Amino acid sequence: FASADQPSLVWRCLSDPRRCPGGRPGTCASNRENTSLACTSCIAGTTPAGDGSCKACSGADEFRIILIGFLLFSALCMVY
Repeated sequence: FASADQPSLVWRCLSDPRRCPGGRPGTCASNRENTSLACTSCIAGTTPAGDGSCKACSGADEFRIILIGFLLFSALCMVY
């Protein structure tokens, strides 16, 4: 990956090379921030998908976060 403002500075996409499809400097997979280092971040309102791109968040994603928070809170109450 190379950013559009510094095309001579190249980074390797180590964790998931599909995030950096190649092409012109600043090119990232769909819905990835092309200003983040090696396309690591998704744009706001999206979450990483299995193909290297980012997909829109669904209600299920929010439910998981709320459920995990509730379970952590419950565990802390039980320990107390």
